Amino acid sequence: MEATALAADPLILFPRSAGAQAFDVNTQPLRDAGIDVEVAQECSNWHTIIMFVAAGLGVTVAPYSVTTLLPAGARRLELDGPPTMSLIFMATRRGDNHPLVQAFIAVSESVTGRGQDRTARAC
Repeated sequence: MEATALAADPLILFPRSAGAQAFDVNTQPLRDAGIDVEVAQECSNWHTIIMFVAAGLGVTVAPYSVTTLLPAGARRLELDGPPTMSLIFMATRRGDNHPLVQAFIAVSESVTGRGQDRTARAC
């Protein structure tokens, strides 16, 4: 689906002040399509945003992870173009060998396909 198809619908999103980088990543496909991004309704969490969409109050541009379980009335449509990727960082205490921490790291690596980068220094 082309992003221009969303131009006439009210947009429901987090306020940009809640996270400028996430806001910019989510609205980039609209801006790339020449759409002036005007948020009609701001919400403080994805659950509320998705419920507003399901109620027919507008549309949103959301990460895939937010759209895996949708309520009746909402549906996921993938936008044309290359997928947008976000960097996610994980920090642990130096030398933390607790089994739960190590299991979380292992699962994270298996999901992302990336190994640990232990070159970062603590501040």
